[in-house]
Amino acid sequence: MNIKLIDVDSRIPNLALMQISAWHKQQGDTVGFDTPNPDKIYISCIFSKNRSQALGLCTLYPNVEIDLGGSGIDLKKKLPEKMQKIMPDYSLYSAKYDIGFTTRGCIRHCPFCIVPKKEGKIEKWQHIREFHNPDHTVVKLLDNNIYALKDWFFENTNYAIE
Repeated sequence: MNIKLIDVDSRIPNLALMQISAWHKQQGDTVGFDTPNPDKIYISCIFSKNRSQALGLCTLYPNVEIDLGGSGIDLKKKLPEKMQKIMPDYSLYSAKYDIGFTTRGCIRHCPFCIVPKKEGKIEKWQHIREFHNPDHTVVKLLDNNIYALKDWFFENTNYAIE
């Protein structure tokens, strides 16, 4: 299957698209941003200000299955379980660093923030070693409240230090 990925608005590598790419490549599919004649398209829109742009892109492919997601589209939509904790495809963006979450959710309910609505209460998510590429020496964590689970924070940072 030919899989086309569209990153509407990320300024850093899009973790969800990297996970989708990794999963589809494991299935033997061809995946990329410039994949010709796609059988399926994944569009990621993180910011609601870009929602109309993402919806407009859908109209360019009337005969292709499109999976449109991201916080800018729907706060409740999530990747299937089989994709959520897979080792990201770092080659998609030629990323020279690891990227992921060690926790999801947050203990606070700031009025401007979507995290509690999107992710709920704070919970352990992945240990750094689950998304660490041995070729990388830098890790970018996307956690919203990394210190909320103190022991988990120290377990992950001790691993990173080692």
